[in-house]
Amino acid sequence: MSSLVVKDAAAIVVYGEPGPLRGPGLASVEVRRGGSVRCDDGTISAIGAVEADAEVVIDAAGLTVVPGFVDPHTHLPFFGWRADEDAARLTGVRYEDIHSGRGGIYRSAALLAAASDDDVLAFSQALAARMLASGTTTFETKSGYGLSVEAELRQLRLARALAERVPQRVVATCLAAHALPEGETGGSWV
Repeated sequence: MSSLVVKDAAAIVVYGEPGPLRGPGLASVEVRRGGSVRCDDGTISAIGAVEADAEVVIDAAGLTVVPGFVDPHTHLPFFGWRADEDAARLTGVRYEDIHSGRGGIYRSAALLAAASDDDVLAFSQALAARMLASGTTTFETKSGYGLSVEAELRQLRLARALAERVPQRVVATCLAAHALPEGETGGSWV
């Protein structure tokens, strides 16, 4: 049995009802002042006054303990940035105009296609590490940057490989109709 204690936190954020929380359920968040959290085999077993006899003990004095964040929409694994497109959108350029000019998803698809599997995994693993450092313990990956059956399957294979390399929980979704390959209609592509 593995055990972890996060001890002597200044505050612990807990939920009064099981998740996922939506709408009014979000009001069930409670902040408890002081205490510790005990986990056994990856599951929280106690909150409050707990014994610090665990395999791993983390001193959280002066810190707040919060549940891990879940990012429900990433396209990891991907490669390259489109920050210039975000900047253009902030000046009023419509996404539809970027997309119709072969930017947006088409640009992400081209960047992914041009990169090696090793480069994609290294890039995406570094992003996952930054996400974890910010508290994201679970994230969904979505394909959609393939624009061909083979390329969609590649992105999903890379998602599986990424999940084996990062400590977070990774859930993959096939989003093959995210954009249409050139010359395809929605019906023909599906």
